[in-house]
Amino acid sequence: MSLIRSNRLRWLGHVWRTPENNPTRLHTFKNPGGARGQGRPSTRWLDDTENDIKILKIKNWRRVALDCLSWKKRAVDVAKTCNRLLRS
Repeated sequence: MSLIRSNRLRWLGHVWRTPENNPTRLHTFKNPGGARGQGRPSTRWLDDTENDIKILKIKNWRRVALDCLSWKKRAVDVAKTCNRLLRS
């Protein structure tokens, strides 16, 4: 689980640093719009990742993610923290 969380955060930072008109960024951060089917909405990748950010208490992630090295360090720290919690 910690590896998944860490990789999600690393990918989020990578996508956030791409140009605003990049198709990957547009797909990740824009609402698709249109009519939605009945029932509970599907959990999106971004929803899971933002939930990870809340759990890890990362503030101003958009600003922090612009610094590639700092963001990568955060992602590695997440993996280490999760591993420690799982071993406890």
